[in-house]
Amino acid sequence: KELALRVPLDTAPEIDGPERLGTFLQAVNTLENLDLAMKPASKWDNPVLQSFIQGNGAALDALRDLLGSFDWHPHHAAWHLEDWGEHRAWPHVRVLLQARVENLLRRSEPRLGLEAAMDLIRLSRHLEEMWSWPSYMLRAQELHLAGVQSCAIVLRDAQLAPEVLKGLQEQFMALMPSDEHLQGALAACYLHQKKLILGAASGEPLDTMPRGDILGRPGRLFFKKQETLGLFAKASQQLRDQVAKAPFSLDPPVPKKTLAGNWLEPNGAGKAYFIEQTQPLWEVPVHHHLAQARHQLVTVLFAVRRYLAEHQKLPGSLDELRPAYLPDVPVDPWSGETLRYDGLKGLLFSAGDDLVYAGGRPTQPPLADPAEPTLEIGVKPAVAVPGSGS
Repeated sequence: KELALRVPLDTAPEIDGPERLGTFLQAVNTLENLDLAMKPASKWDNPVLQSFIQGNGAALDALRDLLGSFDWHPHHAAWHLEDWGEHRAWPHVRVLLQARVENLLRRSEPRLGLEAAMDLIRLSRHLEEMWSWPSYMLRAQELHLAGVQSCAIVLRDAQLAPEVLKGLQEQFMALMPSDEHLQGALAACYLHQKKLILGAASGEPLDTMPRGDILGRPGRLFFKKQETLGLFAKASQQLRDQVAKAPFSLDPPVPKKTLAGNWLEPNGAGKAYFIEQTQPLWEVPVHHHLAQARHQLVTVLFAVRRYLAEHQKLPGSLDELRPAYLPDVPVDPWSGETLRYDGLKGLLFSAGDDLVYAGGRPTQPPLADPAEPTLEIGVKPAVAVPGSGS
């Protein structure tokens, strides 16, 4: 009962969200050069970048349709028919949308580039709200990281009008990764396994069975179903608790067990299946808190760049951004203190998952170091900024 999903029944007769998502994913042309795919788009030659963007014209048209003003109905039964979160195109989606941002920057269109970066965040939010398959939760976290990195690059390198930054900052702040959404997704992971293992006997609505299959699965493993399901229930509850806690007070991570030796134990096959299915989830709460820290850092970067555009100087401290540019100075989820700002070095940073401040560690792309997610503001003063260590 603690893992029951409390969402209203969606009685819409038909929805077109799954079809639109499928059309987009199937239209994405992959980047065959894997070495190139591992490099930031900023390192690509112009002809390669142009060719990749032009070859994905149909996919970008489908993206505009996907992110258009229609109701996704994220909890409709239709989303259970196909696991679009496991489609092979997702790694190429990230590459394509980041390349799209870089292409717009090279065309001297930073506003459009920032809006394109925001599309990654918007798509991440839509996936965050869909709980039908565990894969959507993982794809949402991957896209969010790509999105905040792209936003940071545009904000660092471009000069945009304060009113443009203000409007996009407000949209960005509304897309902060949500504890509530992730907790719902983790509860849904348990229900997903309940349907797979028990089928129609699960008592869950038949039209929400994965791929419409009402047969008990995976029966081929011959494990103890209720005992195995209990493992999934305990794991989902533990992971939900990790999301609710401040990360600096988290319990040690759930151990990453191996399959060795499990098969000869009582319900060994069930334990092995449980470990196989849950291993991708152990780091989800940590990635979530990192995503929140990164999101808050980019929010502050929006505000600093607005302040800079209006005053032609950096703020002496983050407190100077209140209330005109920020409702309040965001708290770093990894320390419980406000995010750090070094105006002399032109850096914003979080304590990161090692819980220790090291003065900021800029990376390319930005925010890549989980031990100290860091942003470069894009300008440094010629002299020290009073109070810049706050």
